[in-house]
Amino acid sequence: MTVLDAQKFVDRMNRVLQPADEALGRAEWRLNTTGDPEAEAEVAEKRAQWMRLLADSADCAAAEQFLAASTAAARDGKPFDARLHRQLEVLRNLFLEFRFSDDEIDRLASLEAETVSLFNTHRGTVDGQRVTGNDIDEILKSSTNVARRRAAWEASKEVGAVVRENVLELVRLRNAAARRAGFDDFYAMQLAAQEIDGERLFATLSRLAELTDEPFRIAKAGIDAHIASVQGVRIDELKPWNYSDPFFQERPEAGEVDIDVFFAGAGIEALTLATFDGLGFDIRPIVERSDLYEREGKDQHAFCANIGRAGDVRVLCNLRDTARWMETNLHEFGHAIYDVEVDAELPYLLRGPAHTNATEAVAMLMGRLATSAEWLAEVRGLDRAEAERVGGSLALQQRLHMIVFVRWCLVMTHFERDLYRDPERADLDSLWWDYVERFQFLSRPGGRQAPDWAAKIHLALAPVYYHNYMLGEMLASQIQHRLDAVAGGLVNRPAAGAYLREKLFRPGATERWDRTVERVTGEALSVDYFANQFIHSSSATS
Repeated sequence: MTVLDAQKFVDRMNRVLQPADEALGRAEWRLNTTGDPEAEAEVAEKRAQWMRLLADSADCAAAEQFLAASTAAARDGKPFDARLHRQLEVLRNLFLEFRFSDDEIDRLASLEAETVSLFNTHRGTVDGQRVTGNDIDEILKSSTNVARRRAAWEASKEVGAVVRENVLELVRLRNAAARRAGFDDFYAMQLAAQEIDGERLFATLSRLAELTDEPFRIAKAGIDAHIASVQGVRIDELKPWNYSDPFFQERPEAGEVDIDVFFAGAGIEALTLATFDGLGFDIRPIVERSDLYEREGKDQHAFCANIGRAGDVRVLCNLRDTARWMETNLHEFGHAIYDVEVDAELPYLLRGPAHTNATEAVAMLMGRLATSAEWLAEVRGLDRAEAERVGGSLALQQRLHMIVFVRWCLVMTHFERDLYRDPERADLDSLWWDYVERFQFLSRPGGRQAPDWAAKIHLALAPVYYHNYMLGEMLASQIQHRLDAVAGGLVNRPAAGAYLREKLFRPGATERWDRTVERVTGEALSVDYFANQFIHSSSATS
């Protein structure tokens, strides 16, 4: 088993996987932008083709054997080429994700495509009228009519009952493959495929729970007092629909600066262009390929697609002139610049971000700018005195948002781990609310029996993903600290863009993600920078 044999194997896999990935990406884009039933069938077909490539037992065994040979050669002082070794690691991880039989692949591909369509085309109802996700957000943000708020919140959860059985079947199929591969469940197998130590991950999450417990308790008391006053209810009567986000994953307004006023008629697209221009990134070609405004049948969420890792990067959004969509657009184009700036000469297997948490870190770093006083002055064009006047309040709001997000992330990660441990348990609906009460301090609606957990699209279609948002937030703070040192910040700092391009983007996935973090920031990933930025100074949020 020679180096030449390994290189031929890897070269063949690059040639086979890239066009299959591209075909699937184009089909998924069509489905997510149209909701066309024909596109659903095409996605199922292309998804099955992709999965079969990575379920091939002979190729899986070859990847394992070549990787073992490379590892042994390294111990003997005659290692394979580092780039070849890394491609074998990436292949091993890909094969680990798709240990499915032919029948399972057909069913999974069909179920996933069908579930995408259900999420994309479903619209809840309020007062007999169909409403979009943006409509629901607007009601929960502005209405003081508690009955209408409740109707909107319940509308946001209707899709859960629609997709529940699909989600559970997906979990069962994924678990069956994981257990055949020797893992306790799919959650454990996915962490292994992501090169993440599960014990270390949940120790980190426990640390974040401990750090945020009291600050969140204090902050939420202030939020609750404000909400009760505005909506005319007692604090002990507050329910999930009294908050401005259907899952309480974002900071509710609590009488602070209304940042939305800065974006009314401001032009989200133009501000996004200006932001990335200031870093030395021209995103205009990406914008031209993107789909940024809401319409019937279209996915109501937001994402960035890198079609076949071949330079065709696109963003899907549903923009309105609000702070939320300003942050979201900056976030998604943060993903996009990472994708397009990876060295195009790298082989397909390495022509992507170092890790999901690394691209999330860049996206979050960019999204945070929407609440930065410096960005509001230099890019949005507010008078500097006004930007500085609101800057302190915006910083407090951002800290509060991060604490709220940590608590929400704890709900998702703990619930999803338990979901994969036992999807047959009869108390899943109640278990969801157990975690909501434990981590978010929300009161469950009395007598409610509904699969509210299934309304969160990630549980169906982005499995074992949510922890990467939290790791991404931590890494974003660590990268920000580094950029402050080497470039003096981020806003209108071409030196910061150049540092990201050369140190993080161009190398792609040529090394393990944890080594990338150390090389880019100078140290291993730590809770400390995030905690120092958003938690330790959070007492002022009360």
